[in-house]
Amino acid sequence: MSLNYDFEGAPNGKKMMSADEWPITEAIIFATMAIGLHEITEKNVDDFWCRINAQEMAFGALCYEGSADGPVPRYTSLEDIRLRIGLKTNASPKTKHQFMKGLGEHLLRDAQRRLVNKKREEKEAEAVAG
Repeated sequence: MSLNYDFEGAPNGKKMMSADEWPITEAIIFATMAIGLHEITEKNVDDFWCRINAQEMAFGALCYEGSADGPVPRYTSLEDIRLRIGLKTNASPKTKHQFMKGLGEHLLRDAQRRLVNKKREEKEAEAVAG
């Protein structure tokens, strides 16, 4: 199933589609699938940002900006989310519990993978030294 989005009724629809704002808008659109919120409203704007923020703390920024030194992470601000009130997608909804469970399981899998890699590196270092 494709991810569809809609700005109809969004007070800042034109602004969120501007060249400066589109990369952030697009990243937020795709993030709706991961965070399980398919619409930004006045009522859920804080929860929407908290889920995005948790996602970014776990996996890094949704967007990057160019600089002379290369790409720089650009974390999503609460104002970024407020600007996009009225944005809707067809992402599947997740309860807060479902979101947190999925995030926690992913973080635990990453930690277990790092542990396996660390042990492998230790064995390789022992073999070289031994």
